[in-house]
Amino acid sequence: MTVPRKSEKSRIANMNPVMSRVAAGGGRWLLDADNDIWLFTNNGAPTSGTSGTGATVTGTASLCLDYLYTALYKNTNTKASPTWTEIAEEEAGGGGST
Repeated sequence: MTVPRKSEKSRIANMNPVMSRVAAGGGRWLLDADNDIWLFTNNGAPTSGTSGTGATVTGTASLCLDYLYTALYKNTNTKASPTWTEIAEEEAGGGGST
């Protein structure tokens, strides 16, 4: 996993207020720079839509870990208008016994 450079933090800060807070706290990682796929944390469930969490920054397949409710979400729409869909425990290989 590559840690983003300082110049990327500035670019992120100018793009979106939510991601700016994430970048400032150091709690984010850019997984795929070519496709803007992110893994980041959030205090609560992310919001969807053009003014939602990560709008204009987080591309399709980005992941958001909600550490308040311990849930994982995936952007199943576009970077312009993310739709955050919770990944069910079963889909994530949820380790339950059979």
